[in-house]
Amino acid sequence: SVDYVAYGDDEKNATVMYTFTASGHPAYPAAVCRRIVKEGDNLVVKMMVVCDGATEPCDKLRNDFNVMTAKMQVEVNQKIAADKK
Repeated sequence: SVDYVAYGDDEKNATVMYTFTASGHPAYPAAVCRRIVKEGDNLVVKMMVVCDGATEPCDKLRNDFNVMTAKMQVEVNQKIAADKK
């Protein structure tokens, strides 16, 4: 079964990603928006979660995406560091 449906503004180099829970997901209906924004010289991954499902699955969803967003931030930082060399 599909847990999430995801859309990005660019397949190869997305700066905005929307993820929606599928109807079978415990946190359904929920949407997560992650976007990469420039703050000074840094690129920062911002996350926003809208969750109308039950409290516990929504909290778990937030935690799961916090972890993914942190990993994404690390990748962004590494890419910036590589580009500067």
